[in-house]
Amino acid sequence: MIPTLQAGQTGRAGARAVAAAGWNAGLADALWSFSTLGRVAAAGLGLMSQYSIVSTRSNSAGKWYAEVRFEFAVGYGSSVRHDVGLTRDNPPAGASSPITAGHGYRRNGNIYVNASSTVSAAGLSSGDIVRIAADLTTGDAWYAVNGGAWIGGGDPEGSPSAPTLSGLTTGVPWFVGACKETGVETTTFTLYGHAALLNYAVPAGFTPWAD
Repeated sequence: MIPTLQAGQTGRAGARAVAAAGWNAGLADALWSFSTLGRVAAAGLGLMSQYSIVSTRSNSAGKWYAEVRFEFAVGYGSSVRHDVGLTRDNPPAGASSPITAGHGYRRNGNIYVNASSTVSAAGLSSGDIVRIAADLTTGDAWYAVNGGAWIGGGDPEGSPSAPTLSGLTTGVPWFVGACKETGVETTTFTLYGHAALLNYAVPAGFTPWAD
C-alpha cells in the first residue's frame, strides 16, 4: 500500500506518495518531459505517429478511481488520436495508443475498447478532466468528464448500474494510460491518482488509483 499523503504533508514520505501517483517516466519516450513529481507529462512534435505514457501504479482487482487532465496549446481536428484511459500495455508500444490494449476516451468523444470505437460522447476541450471509475474484478468501467454525469447514465456507486463499458479483461494488471498524436503542438496530461490530489469526490466503494 502506498503511504497516504494527508493534506499539507511534506517530507520524504509525502514526496514518495505523490510520485507513486504519477506517470512512469522510465518507460516513456524521450519526447516526454515530466514535472510535479511525475504527475504532469508534456510532449511536443515527434517523428512517430503516436507517443504514449502509462502510470507508475497498476492494479489488477478491486474498485479504483483516477482522473486525468488533458490540455493542448492549439485547436486540433476531431479525429486526432489523443487518448485517456486504462491499458494492459506496459511498457506502452511505440507509435501506438495504449488503448489498443485497453479502453479510453479519445479527443473526438469516441470511447474505444481495444482500438474499436464502442461509445459516442462529447468531444474533449483543453483543460477537461476525464474521470475513470473501474471495477477490475467485474470488468466494468464508468467514464465522465469534469463534474458531469457518468456516460451512459449509469452509476458506479452502491448497486452499480449501466457501466460505460463492460466485459473488460479481468485478472491482469491495468495502468492509467494516455497518448498524443505527433504532428501537433504540445499536449499535456496531468494524472491525479492520490486522494489528496483529486479534483472530484471518489465514488463510494472506490479507492484512488495510487492509494
